[in-house]
Amino acid sequence: MSGLFRPGELLKIRDVAQALKVSVTPAREALLSLVSAGIFETGANGTIRVPDLSIERIIEVRKIRCALECMAAREAFPRLSTGAIKRLKRLNGKMFEANEKGDTVSIAKINWEFHFEIYRLSEAPYLNSMIENCWLLVGSYCHVLYPNFTEFGFEHHHQIILAAERKDAVAFEACLKEDIITASERLINFVERDREVVDGGF
Repeated sequence: MSGLFRPGELLKIRDVAQALKVSVTPAREALLSLVSAGIFETGANGTIRVPDLSIERIIEVRKIRCALECMAAREAFPRLSTGAIKRLKRLNGKMFEANEKGDTVSIAKINWEFHFEIYRLSEAPYLNSMIENCWLLVGSYCHVLYPNFTEFGFEHHHQIILAAERKDAVAFEACLKEDIITASERLINFVERDREVVDGGF
């Protein structure tokens, strides 16, 4: 979900085990579980890799995310306390600082924390689990979004916070949905440019 694994990257079970400081067996089970969920894919020789992202997959995931995350936002809205809004402000501030430093890994992590700070308030664990899977499906392309994140991310988050402060549930959900749509459009543009490069022989 933080975008540390890139599209097409091969994942070696032993390397994953060493990185997580676990034995090979639980590392293999975790990777195979993610394969069964469609997050990773296996090759003919049993290798596990991060799949390439297609425009069709981005659009499908966007539709699902809009439905699930807007539902979570509606459920969470009545529970947005003053403390929760302060936490959202603090996270957006931390993300701005990370962007100033060019720390894209931290930006991705904090962006996840910002969104799931909201979704957890829905008190719907199964819904949150489905949303996490959607984020995992496009996670390997997160690095595309975070350079120049200020183009859209901070403003969307700022508007989400303002809507929460105004107790405007309609605007709160609309701003969240716009954030999802804008991010997916950026991903689509990236994939289209990538296709043009391949088709052009470069």
